[in-house]
Amino acid sequence: MEAHGAGLMPGTSSGAVPAFRIGERAPAVDARPDGDEKYRLLFQNMAEGFALYELVRDGAGVPVDWRILEVNEAYARHTGVAPEQVVGRRAGEVFPDAIPEYLPRFARVVETQQPLIFETYARYTGRYQSITTFPAGGDRFASTIMDISGRKRAEAALDRAVGRYELLAATAGRLLAAPDPEAAVQGLCAQALSHLGCQVFFNFLADPASGRLRLNGYAGVSRARAASVSWLDYGTAVCGCVARDGERIVAENIPENPDERTALVGSWGIRAYACHPIRGAGGEVIGTLSFGSRTRERFGAEDLALMKAVTDLVAVALERRRAMDAVARANAELERRVEERTEQLRALTADLANLEQRERRHLAEYLHDNLQQLLVGAKLALGVVQLRGGEGDGAPELDTVEAGIAAALKASRSLAADLCPPALFAAGLGTALAWLKQRLREEHGLAVHIEESREAEIADERVRRLVFESVRELLRNVVRHAGAREADVRIMRAPGGRLRVAVRDRGRGFEPAAAGVGGGLSRIRQRMENLGGAMEVRSAPDRGTLVTMTFAPGGRAA
Repeated sequence: MEAHGAGLMPGTSSGAVPAFRIGERAPAVDARPDGDEKYRLLFQNMAEGFALYELVRDGAGVPVDWRILEVNEAYARHTGVAPEQVVGRRAGEVFPDAIPEYLPRFARVVETQQPLIFETYARYTGRYQSITTFPAGGDRFASTIMDISGRKRAEAALDRAVGRYELLAATAGRLLAAPDPEAAVQGLCAQALSHLGCQVFFNFLADPASGRLRLNGYAGVSRARAASVSWLDYGTAVCGCVARDGERIVAENIPENPDERTALVGSWGIRAYACHPIRGAGGEVIGTLSFGSRTRERFGAEDLALMKAVTDLVAVALERRRAMDAVARANAELERRVEERTEQLRALTADLANLEQRERRHLAEYLHDNLQQLLVGAKLALGVVQLRGGEGDGAPELDTVEAGIAAALKASRSLAADLCPPALFAAGLGTALAWLKQRLREEHGLAVHIEESREAEIADERVRRLVFESVRELLRNVVRHAGAREADVRIMRAPGGRLRVAVRDRGRGFEPAAAGVGGGLSRIRQRMENLGGAMEVRSAPDRGTLVTMTFAPGGRAA
């Protein structure tokens, strides 16, 4: 920083420099008896270093150096050189390295007769200084030296803090906006290296499938070295131990502190190394983030705090990505299930239409082959009686009519029972199954063995009807497809208060995977799902079939 402006030494009224009439080197001019003593006290006791110089020129009048005419005691504190070692000597003899930086500035002050303020770093003392230089008449000039190292340190600390806050703000924004935070980690961590005074970083992410750590990003090492740690076992090296234990590890002065955990990074010239765990929303370790330095022996508290802050931001971004991926997977699964259910509903709709037609045809055939034939026979018998015109008693024909009507009544009752078994609602599932067992034996010769637990009775009428229809359909499948002469039905209480109904036969069997989504089994499965239950089919060719239905006794609201 440089500043120019006209100015005089305190106590002067012109461009003359009575303030520099100190000691025996410069004779006093018009000085009062007590004036020199006041200036001498000020000169010797001021905190700033003070020096009176004279420009030295070559034969051509070009400035080449300056001579030190007078200094105060504070000058020694600011320069590290005692007054007796510099007074009367040329600066090039005492501070040769300062000539290129200072001489042009001092020459400008003499030539312009204007003061100049600038800041510099004095390498010979390791301090930052503010130099105020002003003309003192002719080739003479003076400088005050103020130590501003504390201010510079504060400014540097402030700059570092601002830079780190800016880094964190940029990191948060970029990570949260990045469609792929894993890829964004590479650039962001590389940017953080300069703020930390580090040259190396590693980012490992947990890979649940392999049970290991996968290298996601790195900087400061060769590709060959990175390839050697592309996969890391838990408990191996620093990062593996952090991932296993979930605790931060800070290794300092690694060459002087041998440790098997730091042997690898130490072999790469890293002297200080810090690794933080990356945690998911549930606290689980999902990776690690580490920084290393080849030039520093240790990290300060601010450095570790910045590393932790960057790690936390990476964790938030990765967890956000995981949540987004989980939502996407859930949506995809939902769409798949909706499509699957839609396909099932299409198949069930077609199956129900076919079932309706089949039942209509079955009902028509039953009416034609049973009721209609019986009624036709009764009608013919009555016609014979009418043709006789009253001849004979007509008793045989009337008997035939009565028998036909009785058979028709029985057939209609049987049909009504098939459509809606009265026992199912009047006496319960067990009684209805016993009636079904008798019908199957009479009509198809199928022997059904029923085992029912006393605790397995179903009070809900809707559930009881769905279970009965399912069992009846399974037993009809045995008749139609299995070729078996026997079947078993077991009704029992399952764990959790649920009911389990199992229907087994020892017939032909089939491949369940080849059964498709249509047919009676799909209807039964749909019924069980409507009840909040499930159906399981176990079968194989020539090994029979076992169908198990599990559901809550009260079902669930449709």
